[in-house]
Amino acid sequence: MTKKVIVNNLATSYKQYGNKKVYILLLHGWGDNCTTFTEISNSLSNEYSLIALDLPGFGDTESPQDAWGLHEYANFVADFCNKINISPRVIIGHSNGGAIAISAVSNGIIKPNKLVLLASAGIRSKSIKKSTQKNISHMVKPFLKILPNKSQIQIKKSVYSKIGSDYYVAEHLQEKIKKITSQDVQEIAKNIKIPTLLIYGYKDTSTPIEYGKKLQLCIKDSKLLVVKDAGHFVYKDDLDFVVNNIRDFINA
Repeated sequence: MTKKVIVNNLATSYKQYGNKKVYILLLHGWGDNCTTFTEISNSLSNEYSLIALDLPGFGDTESPQDAWGLHEYANFVADFCNKINISPRVIIGHSNGGAIAISAVSNGIIKPNKLVLLASAGIRSKSIKKSTQKNISHMVKPFLKILPNKSQIQIKKSVYSKIGSDYYVAEHLQEKIKKITSQDVQEIAKNIKIPTLLIYGYKDTSTPIEYGKKLQLCIKDSKLLVVKDAGHFVYKDDLDFVVNNIRDFINA
């Protein structure tokens, strides 16, 4: 069921599955929306109530005027929980949603009993890939200016997708993604004291398993699972494995 609520003057959309007393909050990644968790939510809705939120700027939730970082998003999520009067026992975060969850839990903004990080982002390093993205985008822009708008959009979409950049999928939020991607969560992750389950795809090139290994070292009570034939959307590539391990983790 899709619902709407006003949180901090932003029209906010979310979906609720199930009607149990135990709440699970799901936070999607950059450029995504709450529907990404439909399969997980349907699989667990007989046992829990699941709240999948469209984060500000994505899906059907309004975009903030300023450039938000992880802390601002975490505060918004906490205000959202207060607005709909839930205290999530578990938070599940994918990709950038995982980084937001880390920020919220490590700072005590939200206090779940357990945390699940699916291909979590938040490990920031100046890689060759990021350097390549920047250089190629600078090379392409001068040539795009002489083309019709429709051709510019098609070429930009093709180039950005080939270099694995998030800038195209949410181009109107470029200043926000620049702020987000400058924030590393490794130090604050050390403050997390609750049981944490990390699940990464072996074939993930966006948030590789090295990220999971680093977060496992930071979070004392954590367990890392690697799914052999899965990529960045690990919960779509092997739904049964992810759902079964989440269920076992929650019930342990």
